[in-house]
Amino acid sequence: MQVLEFPYFGLVGVVRENAATYIVLDMICTHQGCQVEVRGNGEGWRCPCHGAEFEKKGCILSGDATEPIYMLENTFDQARGIIEVRLVRKANAGC
Repeated sequence: MQVLEFPYFGLVGVVRENAATYIVLDMICTHQGCQVEVRGNGEGWRCPCHGAEFEKKGCILSGDATEPIYMLENTFDQARGIIEVRLVRKANAGC
């Protein structure tokens, strides 16, 4: 898991799913819009405002959030080792 900052957008979380696939998440809690942070064990995300917890792919584990963390579309160019991220939020269908 990595956290990256994009100017004019904010923080995103990047999770390597396998050698050719990455999940990129908006770092905003779907409950009330607070910025989530890495959970202490590094295996997911936690909202410091109301305690919602999410697993590393953004699915809800506990708390007040009613939707998973939003994903950002991305493609990974394995030959060049580059992840291209489109800064457009979409529903997290992986949960």
